[in-house]
Amino acid sequence: MTFRFSLFIAVVSILCTALIIYLFSLFAPPQTVFSPAKESCIILALDESHSDRSIREILASGGIEGFISESSQNVFVDDFGALRSIPLDLYQDEIVSFDPRDDGYAAKLRSFFVHEGKRFFFLFQDTGRSNAPGLEKQLAGLLEGIPFSFTVLGHRESLFLYFTLLAAACVFAFFLSPSKRLFVFQLPVLLAFGYSASFSFVFAAALTAVWELLREPFGQISAARCYDRGYTDYSGGGYQGFWEQLKPFRVNCLLVLLFLIFIVIISVVWELPPIPVAAGCGSFFLLYFLAFRADTQRAKKFRHILFTPVPILSAKIRTFSLFPLLLPFTAGALLSLFLPLFLPGFSPSRENMFPVEPARLISGGDYYRHIDFQSSFSYRPLEPYSSRAGGERSLNHDEYLRYYLGEDGLIAGSISHDKEGLQAPRDFGLLTEVPPFPLETLMEFLIHYDTPAAGLPSAGIWISVVFVLAACMLNLLGPKTPSGIRFRKKKQPFFEDKRIAA
Repeated sequence: MTFRFSLFIAVVSILCTALIIYLFSLFAPPQTVFSPAKESCIILALDESHSDRSIREILASGGIEGFISESSQNVFVDDFGALRSIPLDLYQDEIVSFDPRDDGYAAKLRSFFVHEGKRFFFLFQDTGRSNAPGLEKQLAGLLEGIPFSFTVLGHRESLFLYFTLLAAACVFAFFLSPSKRLFVFQLPVLLAFGYSASFSFVFAAALTAVWELLREPFGQISAARCYDRGYTDYSGGGYQGFWEQLKPFRVNCLLVLLFLIFIVIISVVWELPPIPVAAGCGSFFLLYFLAFRADTQRAKKFRHILFTPVPILSAKIRTFSLFPLLLPFTAGALLSLFLPLFLPGFSPSRENMFPVEPARLISGGDYYRHIDFQSSFSYRPLEPYSSRAGGERSLNHDEYLRYYLGEDGLIAGSISHDKEGLQAPRDFGLLTEVPPFPLETLMEFLIHYDTPAAGLPSAGIWISVVFVLAACMLNLLGPKTPSGIRFRKKKQPFFEDKRIAA
């Protein structure tokens, strides 16, 4: 290929790579790439003076639901015969400060959502593929004129690790490529997929396999076009001649289709952004076409046109070699799995600092002790408010005893209140079923948020390894003679075969 056209293809390759990276940064920025646990928490903080319910109404008007806040939580109160549920933000209007039923749980729960002059809204998600930037932009439009802060909590994977390992895998694949002159223009595009983290090896391996599978068919068509006769030779003219030339490569075309379907499935199942993925695949095929077009022009210019053999046998001949071409991507996926275990700098890091003190977190024990206290309140002796230390209420006072009923339905005795061991209340007749702790999942995430749980292997890495190894096994397909005997001789590119069929 001429130097000028080669330079043009190189510029196109760089521009396509820049476009793909920009699209990935736009639709899947780094803060949305979380740990393998795929859990995240979005925290919206506003001034305490804003009404919780009015903010929720504004969010609901924009179709934003699911935020956990003060008004979304309920507190139970013994209504002397039944438990009554009161919204947390209305608790102080329903229960006076000296009411003995106030066990301190409401105050502790409210301090989690409202403290230090700020009101907090939490949106827990069990997937790290949320559109946080889009949500923040939508909130800015809905809360126009209301200052707020937007925080995303989660473990972010090190994209630097994936870009580095993917670059090394691409270099090794380049040296293993049977046609380096054409494959070199694809490397920047493959490297751009490093933005997809653990799935970058899947995309790079799949597209490299497609490149190898189409190398012989494209070379066949390219060589035939060097004669400027279209498809008027042995294969006939028009589309019929085109498909006739692709007949020896039916297996290649079928496998290309399967690889492309696999890319679509991975993108849909794991909710990867479709626009940058489609742009990457489109750029790949554009550079593929330009590279073979340049190769055809080079052959015409130097009048060095390779002889195109005419296939006269119906044998199933394998015209590709995916092993060891794809092995570097397997090695890269495995290294991305084990390197974080030995190099802490490559381990997933916390995306943002948690703006709530750990002491304000609510435990399941707090919640169940609260229900137990309210369920048994009618059976407890009243304690003078002034006798409590400092004149303040504490959650589930030690002075209270917990009574239990006998077989005759009367009080049979009492036991000490176990603050730590109590997980669920006994049945005192006020509750037929204990409601589950509504904040359990959120609190569990916040408690273990800063632990290195993200060191566990990502499913994407295992998919990459299994996929690439399975692709390498395709080399077991042929080449075969009609009788089924395998060829042992060294494979030669089909359109470079110098043998003449008489």
